[in-house]
Amino acid sequence: MPALKLIDGDIDVRVAVPPAGTLASVASGAAVLVSSSFLRDIAEGRVTRADLDPVFDALDEEQEMTAGMAAFRTKTTGVDNTIFISARVPRHKPRIKVAIDPPTHLDRFGESASVAIADGSVLAGKLPSHVHKQVCGFLDLNRDVLIEYWEQRIDDAELHERLRPLPPR
Repeated sequence: MPALKLIDGDIDVRVAVPPAGTLASVASGAAVLVSSSFLRDIAEGRVTRADLDPVFDALDEEQEMTAGMAAFRTKTTGVDNTIFISARVPRHKPRIKVAIDPPTHLDRFGESASVAIADGSVLAGKLPSHVHKQVCGFLDLNRDVLIEYWEQRIDDAELHERLRPLPPR
């Protein structure tokens, strides 16, 4: 794998360069590495917006995974699987993420599902029916506060304070 030599003040380090087309997490969010020929194709109009949508979607997903998401477990939600709630994410409608495998936390190599706050529809991933039923009940109880958080009108502490769990089964 090729490497770059980065020099910043007293720091002099070689950094491996991943292959073109790689999506990588960086300290400030997410980045994608593309070849110079791909950039040339964009500049010359041979790449359409629709061609770039999958790249934007992948970057948004990576940014969401690396950005601050509030995690709430069964004690707070009444849902068997951990629920992750984020503030507004570009290009997405209001949604929550549900950890599937493992059910206790988001793992970039694990499984999760995205669920619309508005109607409980599964937007991405697969959600077992019993968990989907629990999530829909949780959304029904908390839709207003979830939308307020999505729109950044309340902070993490107020979200936690106002969330209502499902009643015990």
